[in-house]
Amino acid sequence: MPRFIFAVALTLFAFPAFAQSWTHSADRAVAPPATAGDPSSGFEIVCFQGEWILYPFGLPTAEGSAATTTIDDDAFPVQIIFGNGSDGIALDSAILKALKAGSAVRISSTEPSSRFDSTFGLRGSSRALNAVEEGCAVPTPATKPERFASAPQGSTSEAITLASALLRPVLTDAQRIDPKVGIETANIIDLGNGWQFLIADVGPSIALYGADAVATVLSAKSPSKDWQIVAQQTGVAVYIDSQGTSTGYPDIWYQSLRGANPPYAQWQWNGSQYEFSRTVPN
Repeated sequence: MPRFIFAVALTLFAFPAFAQSWTHSADRAVAPPATAGDPSSGFEIVCFQGEWILYPFGLPTAEGSAATTTIDDDAFPVQIIFGNGSDGIALDSAILKALKAGSAVRISSTEPSSRFDSTFGLRGSSRALNAVEEGCAVPTPATKPERFASAPQGSTSEAITLASALLRPVLTDAQRIDPKVGIETANIIDLGNGWQFLIADVGPSIALYGADAVATVLSAKSPSKDWQIVAQQTGVAVYIDSQGTSTGYPDIWYQSLRGANPPYAQWQWNGSQYEFSRTVPN
């Protein structure tokens, strides 16, 4: 597959007063047609759960090509991979602030295989981006508690019995180091869609689990698979996202039990295990 590297520079400068204004819908802001350069080129900025992506269209990019994008003067580097299933250009808060405050944006490249130079007005960009931003907040256990399931205090006998059997290999290994380790608490979370999670605290053991002395072990049962251990953490509260999924598995959110107003950590299934995805402020 051919790969081309080219620079895309977004430069703020004055534009004619008759330039059209930006428009927006619930989840995206759309730039008006180019005021200079190719009038068929353009871009839109989409926001989903707090993540902002710029999608260009009508620009001469090769499938699978890679480009480096910067905003001149302030030099914000971001990466973009064009081609099938393009993820577009990820925008951070500094770039959004510049787009809201500027008067025009110029997107250009001097790469021979993808030469282009188009200018777009930013009239109304602040209004459009702010409107999209209002509905784009990342749902968290604090802002959308009805969406996230957590284990209640205490235990149920059913969960203790299940944890004792399911976590036997974990307990056997732990007890070789610290014979006191056992099931502290256990609860089953039923999402009501065929998914169930067993949340079990194992301990106590400072030697194994540090100052918290307890490890939280998560096991999952899907509509098509029996119980399997999927994650283990220490010193955290656990929340299961009943709506957000990755590769078919519900997302898991952790929050440290230490500190004042700690952020959340979102973990997602990558096809074989849960891995860290991002930190979300509380």
